[in-house]
Amino acid sequence: MSKIIYLLNGNNDLSQRFKIKFFTSTNILLIIIFITGVASAPLQFAGNREVVSLAGEITGDQLTYSENFTLLSRLFNIILGLLLIFLVTKLYHQKIEVPSAIRKVIIASAIFLFFNYIVGSAFGTNFGLPKNLYLIFCPLVIMLLLLVKNITPDQLLRTFRFTGVIMLGGSIALGILFPDIAYAQDYFAFSFSDSKRLIGLFSHPSQIGIFALLLLAIELRTGSLGWRNIVMIIICWSALVMSVSKTAIALAIILLIIHLVSKSKGYVLAALFIIVSIYALFKINAHTPTLFNDTSNLSTLTGRTYIWSMVISKWSTNPLFGNGPSFFSGSGKTVFSHAHNIFLQYISDGGAFGLIGFIAYLTSLFSLALKNAKRSSFLSIILVLLILLFSMSEPVMRVNSFIDGSFFVNAFVVLYLCALERQRVIKLNTINISYRRSYY
Repeated sequence: MSKIIYLLNGNNDLSQRFKIKFFTSTNILLIIIFITGVASAPLQFAGNREVVSLAGEITGDQLTYSENFTLLSRLFNIILGLLLIFLVTKLYHQKIEVPSAIRKVIIASAIFLFFNYIVGSAFGTNFGLPKNLYLIFCPLVIMLLLLVKNITPDQLLRTFRFTGVIMLGGSIALGILFPDIAYAQDYFAFSFSDSKRLIGLFSHPSQIGIFALLLLAIELRTGSLGWRNIVMIIICWSALVMSVSKTAIALAIILLIIHLVSKSKGYVLAALFIIVSIYALFKINAHTPTLFNDTSNLSTLTGRTYIWSMVISKWSTNPLFGNGPSFFSGSGKTVFSHAHNIFLQYISDGGAFGLIGFIAYLTSLFSLALKNAKRSSFLSIILVLLILLFSMSEPVMRVNSFIDGSFFVNAFVVLYLCALERQRVIKLNTINISYRRSYY
């Protein structure tokens, strides 16, 4: 673990390697983030990978999990729980300083939780809290992590890169070496297809999509176009193509176009990636064209339009408070796992009040992103936009587990924005102090 902490901290001075204080609040936070990013890898091998299909893409998780999977998932959650308790004890003995913009994120998160899961549970059509209480626990934990003040943007970027290389690179290697267990049968238009999509070390191809998409954005905005940067971009595109994450691929192409407009160098390289990716998409998976040629698949957006119309129809009977957060966990008598659209999700969970809560949370994130746009080479805005746009079809912003990758992605984005804000405030205070000293 000390080796991992050394890598995540990015201390390049070997003489200082073993002088890093292990049990600091910053290191505990980095360990928590790292574990949530890689936890799905061992979990996949504890399940029944030989019978994986993507029925869960529409109707929820249909896998039959083994006893080993259950025990391992509980072990991860216990470890994370102990680390969180240890973090609280560390924070208790520290002076907590929270800039006003970060306080707004915490307050907006509390409003979001209150309207969606308290008000929605009490007054929604389907009474009661969701069966999966991680929907409440995960946002609360992210709020707790925001109190850690010494984390830097570079440490978080390094953690995301390190985790992304392990998970995406491992998934690609698994797809090449062990294709029988690395791919899952696709499912669309309410029927099975012959198409296969890379699932790798993740629980779903969409998780590969959001990991690769955000990592690609990081490499394009912060990379120097060296050989390491090129390798990382290749890994991202390979993972996107092999997973056939259509939303992520579309957003990645848009991201490349924007990048090319702002930076002319690398044009040939980026164009080559697009051409090779499209070619590889059809070569790797001979059945991929059915994903695009099937008329029912296109007209229903892989069955999503049916779910959306159902959610709106149910919501219209109680527009202020919605269907309640338990609607997608049995009380609503639906087999679907979520609304496949983040705005419709919270319209369903908490009605108009739930949507207001989510918009308040989203506004607080965009406010942080805009304040720190230039400092991050506009990466702050890009990350929030990507995770939001991706959630228009796969609501990754609705976090319902610590260990499926969604928590890792959301926590990284929010913590990165807040780390940028802390640096901005520190720099601003330093300038003000210097000005006062020079004035007097």
